[in-house]
Amino acid sequence: MRQKYSREQIKQALTPYDIGTIQKTKLFTTGIDNTNIYIKTDRDEGVLKIYETYTTKDIACTQFELSLMDKVNQCNLPAPQTYKTAAGEYVSQLGNKPVAYISFLPGDNIYRKQVSLSLIKEIGRAAAKIDKCLQNFQPQGQERSQHYWDVKKFLETKKFLPQLDRTDIDRDVIEAIYAEYEETTQPTLKNCRSGHIHDDIAAHNILARDNKLTAILDFGDAVHSYWIYEIAVMITQLCMYQQDWKSATKELVKAYQAIISLNEQEKSVLYYLVKCRATTMIVVCNGLYYTESAHNDLAEIREAGSGHLDRLIKLGKSNFDLLI
Repeated sequence: MRQKYSREQIKQALTPYDIGTIQKTKLFTTGIDNTNIYIKTDRDEGVLKIYETYTTKDIACTQFELSLMDKVNQCNLPAPQTYKTAAGEYVSQLGNKPVAYISFLPGDNIYRKQVSLSLIKEIGRAAAKIDKCLQNFQPQGQERSQHYWDVKKFLETKKFLPQLDRTDIDRDVIEAIYAEYEETTQPTLKNCRSGHIHDDIAAHNILARDNKLTAILDFGDAVHSYWIYEIAVMITQLCMYQQDWKSATKELVKAYQAIISLNEQEKSVLYYLVKCRATTMIVVCNGLYYTESAHNDLAEIREAGSGHLDRLIKLGKSNFDLLI
């Protein structure tokens, strides 16, 4: 969970980077897992990222994330640039915590905001371009082994099911999603294309200004997975926060397909994948809330996931497929 750091600790964390004299710092209040601090120097602006859930043993995971983000930036897409230390490394450390320094991109976070369909379309196009950019890229390091948000490990999240008994969420509905994954979703995914994906192009990781996309942030959930799941994540954690979420979904998928066309297997499994993502929001966030930290953001994501899943079930697959 994000922490507060003194000016001296921040200065210490930035020592390996040649950034000039620090003039201003400010803690970002979005995000849960890590601490992100705005840095203004006499030369430029940047963001100091301190990994709160990793130790120096996990540096390979941070290298994986940062090298993917840097590649996307090199493809002239709206992702931060990763700065290297004087020794040429992506990652430094503060005590036993990995540290990174990235460029600051302007814009307002769109989480909890209603946005235009034109911005939704721009995000859809950018997501497809990111997937194409990373298609044959070999990142440094390795993706993390414990990854609750990777759809390939969806069944592993069942370990959090006992905590649902502490809520009024219908456990039978949730367990039916897991059964559906095993019987229908997982077999179909074998016919879907894959590559390195962001895996968390959600409203809380998107910046915009004047109705234009300025940044897609936080590659911490990046993973080698299915392109179609990139779309499922955006539908669940971007489009479904919009009042007219069906129109948002329709425009997002259309925009993505302007860059990468979907095959029939990918289209047929999308509804199930969106339900999987909503279920992950519920089960994982609820589980972490009761086992690690009663953080308000976890409860909020759990409740949002519950609302999304309810709407998806009421809509049904046939009506959902009309949107794509």
